[in-house]
Amino acid sequence: MTDLADAIRRWKDLPHSALSSHGTDECCRLSRSWFRAMAMTQPGRDPSWVTDRWQWGPAAWPLYWCEAVRQRQLDCGALSALAQEHLDAVGEPSYRVQVVLEYDARDTEHWRAMWLKVGLSPWWISGSLAYHEVIARPSQDGLHLWDPSEATELRPFGEARVRAVRIVGEESTMRWGAWSLRGDEWVILYDDGTLEPLSSR
Repeated sequence: MTDLADAIRRWKDLPHSALSSHGTDECCRLSRSWFRAMAMTQPGRDPSWVTDRWQWGPAAWPLYWCEAVRQRQLDCGALSALAQEHLDAVGEPSYRVQVVLEYDARDTEHWRAMWLKVGLSPWWISGSLAYHEVIARPSQDGLHLWDPSEATELRPFGEARVRAVRIVGEESTMRWGAWSLRGDEWVILYDDGTLEPLSSR
């Protein structure tokens, strides 16, 4: 797990991605208002329309609201920002979540090539590990992590194995699956169901 701990240390101080606004210009205010109006029209107030409208792919940062709504593809940070904006617009609570996922190395090499092809740094890839952003939706049975890049629920042992997780900006302890996670702290998840705060290493 040394490589995992090293990768998290590279990413642990990253703020979650946030869309910017062009100051007093109307372009971003109108774009954000349009987005929130669209959110209110979705059947069941479902945020899946974000994934339907914008494909996952490389995006350059900083990214402004007026740029984001016009693009055809956005990365996981931008998609998560839009998904949370949708939930805020419809009055549902949510949290931003940073995760480290483990994939087949062939997948991460393919994505590395995608980013390099358009002149962007694949800084979010470390071997077979990838930094990723999703959102958490609280419910009576704990948190549900929803991945706007795939429009699906993120599970601990899915196609991409969740190796570490951090609930951003929330200091209380919350339950996700079999784990009780203290907010705003990177936690390493082990296959046997145990966990370890990165700060204990």
